Amino acid sequence: MVSAVSRPVPEDPGRPPTGGSPLPGAARRLVVLPLANISAGSRDDYFVDGLTEELISALSKIPGLSVIARTSAMHYKGTDKTIRQVAQELDVRAAVEGSVRRSGRQLRIAVRLIDATSEEELWSESYDRTLEDVFAIQREIARRIGRALKLRLARRDEAEIARAPASVANAHDLYLQGRYAWNLRTEEGLRRAIVLFHEALERDRTFALAWCGIADAWSQLGWLEFSAPSDAFPKAREAAERALALDDRLADAHSSLGFVRFLYERDWAGAEKELKRGIALNPGYPAGHQFFADYLKAVGRFDEALAEMRRALELDPLSMSVNTGFGHVLYLARDFDGAIEQYGRALRIDPTFGPAHLWFGRPYLQKGMYDEAIAEIQQAVASSGGSTISLAVLAHALASAGRSTEAKSILADLLERSRARYLPSYWIALIFTGLGDVDQAMAWLERAYEERSSWLVWINVEPRFDRLRPDPRFGSLLQRMRLGAGGRVEPSGTGPERRLAAIMFTDIVGFTKLTQQDEASALRLLEEHRALLRPLFSARGGREVKTIGDGFLVEFPSAVESVRCAVEIQSAVAHRNASRRPRERFRLRVGVHVGDVVREGDDLVGDGVNLASRIEPLAEPGGICITGPVWDQVRNKVDVTIERLPSVSLKNVSTPVEVYKVR
Repeated sequence: MVSAVSRPVPEDPGRPPTGGSPLPGAARRLVVLPLANISAGSRDDYFVDGLTEELISALSKIPGLSVIARTSAMHYKGTDKTIRQVAQELDVRAAVEGSVRRSGRQLRIAVRLIDATSEEELWSESYDRTLEDVFAIQREIARRIGRALKLRLARRDEAEIARAPASVANAHDLYLQGRYAWNLRTEEGLRRAIVLFHEALERDRTFALAWCGIADAWSQLGWLEFSAPSDAFPKAREAAERALALDDRLADAHSSLGFVRFLYERDWAGAEKELKRGIALNPGYPAGHQFFADYLKAVGRFDEALAEMRRALELDPLSMSVNTGFGHVLYLARDFDGAIEQYGRALRIDPTFGPAHLWFGRPYLQKGMYDEAIAEIQQAVASSGGSTISLAVLAHALASAGRSTEAKSILADLLERSRARYLPSYWIALIFTGLGDVDQAMAWLERAYEERSSWLVWINVEPRFDRLRPDPRFGSLLQRMRLGAGGRVEPSGTGPERRLAAIMFTDIVGFTKLTQQDEASALRLLEEHRALLRPLFSARGGREVKTIGDGFLVEFPSAVESVRCAVEIQSAVAHRNASRRPRERFRLRVGVHVGDVVREGDDLVGDGVNLASRIEPLAEPGGICITGPVWDQVRNKVDVTIERLPSVSLKNVSTPVEVYKVR
């Protein structure tokens, strides 16, 4: 038997490739089996599993190579199946297996590439290095496997593989622990992951993937409604934006931001743009395809949604999330027989997966198969320990089956539960729909709208709400969801453009007082000030958005250019003042932020603008203030000295803001 646990790769270093035929170009489909942890004890499991995931990610960046995703690969952790058996189940032609031994900061990583049909070894190698060399080892393995498979790597592919996720090994170790906790998909695991990702950022502020992890964790907390959407999703959005501010080519971050745009902001055009960008950057990321399918089915584009889910299934065939997600598309498309078949297929992979039983009840219910529906949902209630969602779905099914007394009993229990914890209104509305109480169902849907429930995005295609559709209040809700008349989503590209931008805000210290004392002199000073600053904006690629009295609002192509411009502005003003009498001098304050803006014609609005303008008064006369996201981008790129201020609370900003003075 060949197994990541039962037969680790031999640890003879320097072993040369044994040759063998490269795989045919059309069949370059590969699985990375879970690396075996052969360290003393199991405390390094998170580290070894993390290396497996990162090796999958690195190999996925090689054009022409289709790599099975982590979720499906992890099904074979500790398996006794042969390589050939695994290959048949996953429809792959090659496999990578290996082992990791960690002792303190010393690592030994051994890997080999195997032709899954002949079980012939195509390449193998062992590496004895330190923990700090882990990224170099990953890059080397990815390159060598690509060459063994006769895949040609362009320079940009080499550069993409070569990018190290972190510059500090300890930060990377904490990140791996965070992903290990995140993959548990429990509330406790998700909250623990957030703590670990933040600890990683304390060691490496430029670690974009850690921000990505925070975004993913908060998104899951909001979507699974462990936390109120209005609390979780804004934090997910901020983290995704901070990840993109550090690295705009992170596919995961674009997908995460698109997920927030879709599920929380209901920004249909913005969501589609981000989700497509994530897929373009990494076509081998199955979650990106699934997220886009979630969007497509919400707007009724079922053929496209099915195509995206098929691609996700090719990449991650054993993922329970993908398999049940495929069933959800079929259910919303009203192919109830197809959905039943797909949910059954999912449960053959893992009969203990509660959500598959939960969602299995929906197509049964629509076909009037009440006993089957209730039986499946009861299994989900048992496996979840009586979660709010599972109990609400059960109450809806009981009510639909005419068992209203039982349904009302569950409803009363859930309402009592709301005294102690957050109760998603969407699921209470679902119960009242089953009971046939349209007024109460609409009242609770209105509450769900105010809570910004993520589940509302599918309301226009959800069969369970069919009885509400004739009600004018339902049509009004669709319109406010930006689904428009008849539930049609506005075409992509219409409406305001939303994006990240580097924003500078400046003003003259004491200008209002000067205007009151000597208006003519103030106007002359204002014109000279504008003539001095505008060429500096242009030289750094700045776009003058507008002037507000003595203030400028300017958009820059990057945080680096904006901070360089700010420094040049203050230098130019100081040089001018040196040759002027005191009463002819003026001083500026400058604030710079990178954040979310909405373009409306030639104007910009949004948090990015608001924060830049609100931190500008915190600067000393002649000084510059920047936010944490700006410092993350300009560190080691602009020669400035900074001083961190205590975190400040700003008007209409929900969380304290990290601000630095530039000296």
